[in-house]
Amino acid sequence: MFVRVATLSLTATLFTLLVGCPANAEKNPPAKTASKVAKAPAAAATKAVLWKIESKNVGPSWVLATVATPAGHEAEFKPEVEPALLSAKYIGTEFYSDMNSSVELAQLILTKEATLAKILGEERFKQVVPMLEARGYPRAVADKLQPWAVVMLLMTPKAGKEIPPMDEYLYQYSAEMQKPYFAIESVGEQLKPYQSLAADKQIVLIDTLIKKAPELDQANSRNMTAYIGYEVEQIQPLAQLEAALPSAEQAWFKAWHHEVKAKRSQSMLERLKPALAKGDIFFTMHASQLTGEDGLLKTLQKAGYTVSPVPAVAASK
Repeated sequence: MFVRVATLSLTATLFTLLVGCPANAEKNPPAKTASKVAKAPAAAATKAVLWKIESKNVGPSWVLATVATPAGHEAEFKPEVEPALLSAKYIGTEFYSDMNSSVELAQLILTKEATLAKILGEERFKQVVPMLEARGYPRAVADKLQPWAVVMLLMTPKAGKEIPPMDEYLYQYSAEMQKPYFAIESVGEQLKPYQSLAADKQIVLIDTLIKKAPELDQANSRNMTAYIGYEVEQIQPLAQLEAALPSAEQAWFKAWHHEVKAKRSQSMLERLKPALAKGDIFFTMHASQLTGEDGLLKTLQKAGYTVSPVPAVAASK
């Protein structure tokens, strides 16, 4: 349903923001009858992809961690997710999955004229083009991208067969089930930290994403494996990019990353409070924004909410 720039879903691009990687999953629509789900490992209660959020006098709410799905990998809703999603009265995602948002995204990441080759230099541009093409953006489109958008896109795992992003799926599900839908941020709010990167730092990041592409591809695969194994705290795409940077560039990037994450967690808390006050909401968030001391889960706990991991449930045979 989103406007396409070439073949890659722009919705998928947005999920890569800030915390890493748009959240695709091969999934089966929740239904009142049994549905096929991924087999879950025997995991301790501290390992989870789904958390229950509780406060006084309202029903529980739920947040589902998401992750990007690189080419060659598949994932499905975990067995414990379906009951929470079916019971929820309200469905939320990080940003709106509608036509207005897709138009806003295109307006922000693209320029009217083809200027990227001039900004990057011809040699660097030649290296970037096949990487963007592998993500669905041909040369004619690539040359109109903002440099900070190139950073964002190259952080996105190369796509295999196109899989609807989880936020897009949930938006459609909320409409079909007539459940009220809400979003936590606008497209512009999600893009703003990348837009704020200094021009010279954008080039540093692009050079690293070119040079370290094989290692970062492996990191994306490890993130997928960690998600399947309920090890979501290991999913840290920006920390992985930080480690790939030249040592002289790591300090500023680490400070930027942690500042952005902490500010987003606090902002998201404020945005979520009205919805959480109603209870019975189900929303998604990229795994790396949820975890850690400055992640959303800790921020919710500090604000007085009870946050509990939902144990893995073995798939029915």
